[in-house]
Amino acid sequence: MCLIVVGEGANNIALRAPDFIAAHPDWPWEKIRGLRNRIVHGYDQLEPSIIWSTVADYLPTLLAAIDEFGELDPRQL
Repeated sequence: MCLIVVGEGANNIALRAPDFIAAHPDWPWEKIRGLRNRIVHGYDQLEPSIIWSTVADYLPTLLAAIDEFGELDPRQL
């Protein structure tokens, strides 16, 4: 469920703050949103090893990148 929330957040940023997306082209925006879509719409076809790899290998890097921003006010995005 948490990965769905992350994907929703990425989608909302893309809709509300496309300049933010453009300023961070090194972030895997499409993959984040794509994983959300796969979990929501193709949950019966998920590979647990891929989900685990995403959580173990990629999520810590994403969280560290988010932490670098510090406190953000979503009203300013």
